[in-house]
Amino acid sequence: MALLDPADPLQPRSFHSVLVIDDQRGTQDAVTAILSSAFAGLGTRFAPNVEAALEQQVFSEQELVLLEPALRGRFGMEVLTRLRTLFPAAPVVIRSSIASRAAIRAAFHAGVLGYFPKTMAPSLAIAGLQFVAAGGTFVPREVLSQPEMDERPSQQGKALTASQTKVLRLLLTGRRNREIASELNITEGTVKQHVHALYRALGVTSRAAVIARVAWGALEQHAIKEER
Repeated sequence: MALLDPADPLQPRSFHSVLVIDDQRGTQDAVTAILSSAFAGLGTRFAPNVEAALEQQVFSEQELVLLEPALRGRFGMEVLTRLRTLFPAAPVVIRSSIASRAAIRAAFHAGVLGYFPKTMAPSLAIAGLQFVAAGGTFVPREVLSQPEMDERPSQQGKALTASQTKVLRLLLTGRRNREIASELNITEGTVKQHVHALYRALGVTSRAAVIARVAWGALEQHAIKEER
């Protein structure tokens, strides 16, 4: 869905390159294919986080930033805020694993130009990116038609135990089950039990979805408490 204020006509944006900030290297081929179709001839560089991108070169107003907010060790608005602090004028679009209205509102409030769920069809993503380059703001219609997270039937809102919270914090840093088990001095089987309990509590089915949901403050919305 293209968002356009009739009183504010489009002003085309000129990009000379695209910076992709995403620590999931397995997505690079798909992202490169989309960007090549949307912006023929533009250079693309990848960085796992904002700091690494700065080490490569300074941000430019002519470089579009494609940001995944759910990076290891930092989550959601923290990543976007960090980028905005370092370079307020950076033109940013979000490509995220989570696509809730709450996340979208937070992103656009921070000044992003577009929001692209990773499940979006490549053809739609290409058209959306081209619309952003033409001066528009893009968010898919199907995302706006979704109910709020707290309107969806699930077991979200259930308080986590202290042990589950410890596992969650380590999971968010990218540690594997055996690494979590070693650090907490518990069995790997116990870690798996805690992880599945986290899935049920957050209404998700994968680690990526846990990270994405936490990335946009879902845990705060559901008042997670540690049981002592």
